[in-house]
Amino acid sequence: MPGKPTYEELEAQVQSLQQQVADLEDELHRAQWDGEFFSRSMLENLPFDFWVQDLQDQIILQSNLSRRHWGEALKGSDITKGLPESGVKLLKENKSKVVKGQTVAWEMQTGDGDLDARIFYNILSPVYSRGVLRGMLGIFFDVTDQRIAQEALNDSRLRLRVLLAQMPGAMMWTTDVNLRNTLSLGAALGSIGLESTQTPGMSLEDFFAISTPDFPPIRAHQAALKGISSAYEIVWSQRTFQAHTEPLRKQNGEIAGVISVAIDVTERKNIETALRESNEMARALLNASTDSVVLLDRQGAILALNQTCASNLRSSVDDALSECVWDLPQKYMPSLEQAQIQAVLDTGKSLRYSDERNNRFYDVLVYPIHDQEDHVDRVAVFARDVTAQKQAEEEKLRLESQLQQAQKAEAIGTLASGIAHDFNNILSAIMGYTEMCTMEIPEGSMAHNNLLQVLKASHRAKDLVGQILTFSRQKGQEQKPVQMDLVVNEALKLLRASLPSTITFRRYIKKEMGKVLADPTALHQVLMNLCTNAFHAMRNAGGVLEVRLENKAFEPDEPLPDPGMAPGRYLRLTVSDTGHGMDAQTMERIFDPYFTTKGMGEGAGLGLAVVQGIVNSHGGVITVKSTLGEGSSFRVYLPETDTCDVDDQDEILPAPRGQERILFVDDEPDLLQLGKQMLEHLGYQVVTFLNPNEALQEFTQNPGAFDCVVTDQTMPYMTGGVLAQKILEIKPDTPIVLCTGYSEIISEEKAKTLGIRGYMMKPLELFRFSSIVREALDASV
Repeated sequence: MPGKPTYEELEAQVQSLQQQVADLEDELHRAQWDGEFFSRSMLENLPFDFWVQDLQDQIILQSNLSRRHWGEALKGSDITKGLPESGVKLLKENKSKVVKGQTVAWEMQTGDGDLDARIFYNILSPVYSRGVLRGMLGIFFDVTDQRIAQEALNDSRLRLRVLLAQMPGAMMWTTDVNLRNTLSLGAALGSIGLESTQTPGMSLEDFFAISTPDFPPIRAHQAALKGISSAYEIVWSQRTFQAHTEPLRKQNGEIAGVISVAIDVTERKNIETALRESNEMARALLNASTDSVVLLDRQGAILALNQTCASNLRSSVDDALSECVWDLPQKYMPSLEQAQIQAVLDTGKSLRYSDERNNRFYDVLVYPIHDQEDHVDRVAVFARDVTAQKQAEEEKLRLESQLQQAQKAEAIGTLASGIAHDFNNILSAIMGYTEMCTMEIPEGSMAHNNLLQVLKASHRAKDLVGQILTFSRQKGQEQKPVQMDLVVNEALKLLRASLPSTITFRRYIKKEMGKVLADPTALHQVLMNLCTNAFHAMRNAGGVLEVRLENKAFEPDEPLPDPGMAPGRYLRLTVSDTGHGMDAQTMERIFDPYFTTKGMGEGAGLGLAVVQGIVNSHGGVITVKSTLGEGSSFRVYLPETDTCDVDDQDEILPAPRGQERILFVDDEPDLLQLGKQMLEHLGYQVVTFLNPNEALQEFTQNPGAFDCVVTDQTMPYMTGGVLAQKILEIKPDTPIVLCTGYSEIISEEKAKTLGIRGYMMKPLELFRFSSIVREALDASV
């Protein structure tokens, strides 16, 4: 059955009818108006509805088809009969135009109800006879079915537009058999810079904005013309689409073009890419972590783990997956007890605990993981090796303890230096006045001999002050040839009185065994520390303390007690005890600073470290042997020296004398008076000042009145060093002697760079003091 005519076909028929009317008009000029040239057979065979009316709306002629619509015997009837009111109105409006020579067309609906309603397409043209308007030719077509079909098509297209508009990222397009666009719809068109109105007629190259014919969508369209459907992905204007293309067929199955549908999946692709990158990053971070991370199900099966955990399980990541964690060796990682995992699964609460395995310490966190129904079906285990952290904390505590001990030592040193300063001033008075008294008392008398003993004790006290200054870092160790047996015996006299009767004391020391180049005070400290440690080892049960001094020579081919020693002659000092002894681990650390085996408050752990430091600074070594439960033996090796000591502290030598005028400055009245008496006793003329400012004023007014200046270093208002500089600015060649008990500000070397010629450490000894003053005066001659 042939299809109903389209609007285009109807317009073509109208144009054909208009031409036929024109031809009939020519015939009318040659015929009578009553229609002699119209034969009934021709009217019956015309394939469309028409009528001819005069100017008074009377029907003159009509086709057979029109009779079926309008009824029989309409000839001579009024055309407006049977028309609805709206139809009559339209006919009259259009008739007025036709009278003016126009051809008009319009649509008209007949029938009362929707089921009876028909739609007609009407054309009305003027009819002339011999150039005179005689009537009108009317043609009408029943387009009801076409209109219904068109409305259905429009409704379908509208629904498709609405559907595509409601689908963000969706679009469709069609092409003809020449692959030119015929229709484009969808919200996604805007994302690629197109509008539906501009696409019809576009080639695929322009539509996709590409120039290569091998483009996948073009191949898909070409395949569709061959009846093949295709699905593909396309990047279009920096957007990613998933498309489907298939043939567009007519009712008879013939391919009339191509239809395609595409969905914008850019966001989904971006999310998939971001998720993949996130997973890869998370996997990389987990594998880079030094913590062991493992995911377990309720049965302990490994669902996921990082490389660190796999290494600790002595497995690979792939091999460990799906294995039961309790079936794998956990020697190199913290224990994962089934009861602990089960407790987290049952309670849904995380569990944290510490564990130690193979001298390694771990901090473990078992964390529950909930499913969509909030049930705990898995656990994540995080195990961190905190061995280094724990060791660091222990080291921090040890360093804090050392710092506290160092701060205590510093405080004691500061206190000791102050005591030494005051004690030096006291010793200066004792020694100075004693020396002056010996000059007034006959030699050999009991009083003279007693005063010599006072001087000897004062020298020992001076050495003690030197030891205090050494401890407080105010004075360096001064090494000189020392008769070792004398130093040891003197130290043991002090020690013996402090030992309880439960300890038997034995010593084996010969006289004149040789000398070592050493600081006597430092050797005292070494022996006292070693003996004190021996006493502590035996104080509960008693025992024997033995001190032995002997000569020991090592030949070049003879084994040495310590790799740091060289062959030669040594004095060996041995301190042994029969106390509790030490194990090997303790002996490895006894010389470490702040290491001690004594209880709280009984020792700072500095004794043996200081002993080792002193021995090493004297070119010697110290060794130890000990057996747990039997006792310990320390041996100190010091190299012998052949250097002779030219200094004898106990001998009083004649002091150099002079007659020069001396300016003497000291803020201590006793020392100022002592220095004045000592210098005046030697023949000098002395002017004294307690205040350095007053002394500077006197020198400024009379710089030529003084041959030498003697000043203390530590004074109020102005130090001795500053006073010396101001005096040298006034008179550059002035001999100056600087006296000090201790000073961190100025040393002997610095004093010389300032132009100070004499530098003397207190206490003031007559011979040494007078010698330094004399040397300073003589240097200016």
